[in-house]
Amino acid sequence: MKNIFKQMLLLAASLFISSSCVNSINDEPEDLGEKNLIFKTSTYKQTPMTRAETTLADAFTKLDLAIYTIGEDKKYTLYKEVTQESGAEDFGTLTVEKVKYGTYALVIVGHKSTSHAILTDPTSIKFGTNNSVTDTFYYSEEFQVDKNSEQSIEVILKRAVAQFKMIMTNEVPEEAATISLNIQGTATAFNAISGVGSEATERSATITINDEFKGQTNKSISAFIFPLAQSVTKEDSEVTITVKALDSGKAVLAEVTHEHVPLTIGYITEYTGPFFDWDTYSFTITATTDWEDTIQEEY
Repeated sequence: MKNIFKQMLLLAASLFISSSCVNSINDEPEDLGEKNLIFKTSTYKQTPMTRAETTLADAFTKLDLAIYTIGEDKKYTLYKEVTQESGAEDFGTLTVEKVKYGTYALVIVGHKSTSHAILTDPTSIKFGTNNSVTDTFYYSEEFQVDKNSEQSIEVILKRAVAQFKMIMTNEVPEEAATISLNIQGTATAFNAISGVGSEATERSATITINDEFKGQTNKSISAFIFPLAQSVTKEDSEVTITVKALDSGKAVLAEVTHEHVPLTIGYITEYTGPFFDWDTYSFTITATTDWEDTIQEEY
């Protein structure tokens, strides 16, 4: 009788061990799971110039998404990348397939550059070989992927740039062909982790003067800028912007240099004054927040 009882205990123990082994094989370990993630984007204010609601394609024409693994000392390694253009039927919705369970850094950039952003390093994002800077929006955060995390995630992109604008109150001469801008003390690369420009550099741009500009007053030129800080006052600014008007033979018709240009991300810094008058260079500076409300300062 005792032998039969021992045999039954051994059988029960064997079944228990066997059952435990089966469960450990069939239950997927927490760190080996994966999910498809869907990111639905919108902008902080879909009102680039007015209070009327606009589409995402009005704010930007390209979306670039990157997911990074995070190593020691916050070293980021590109893990997944997805790009999208405004012609896509589902523009604004980005799907990333087979993201393994873990902790990651997410960066999404919306912009109007001719090529997609270079996302190898989230602390120094660049835009094509010519390092152009357009109206740019972004989202950045660290996030966790596990069996309990959401599969569909809504994110709101905020503006990453300031804008320099110069309104020329006097008449644009017929012989004017181009306007050149030389910008010093800002960046052409963007740090999506800190939300500011990543390193100081010099940048140039050329604007063609169309026929409809000539003979007109109060025409404007502008440039989007990655400041090196969220906000820099005139007293602390090291930004210098030189504006030149040239004729078809590259002769300079007018030139002005704005020193200590104050810049704030999400604001337009606007200079207003006569540009094509050698005797009168008196510009009024205006700071416009979210492309709407106005604060004025004269100097």
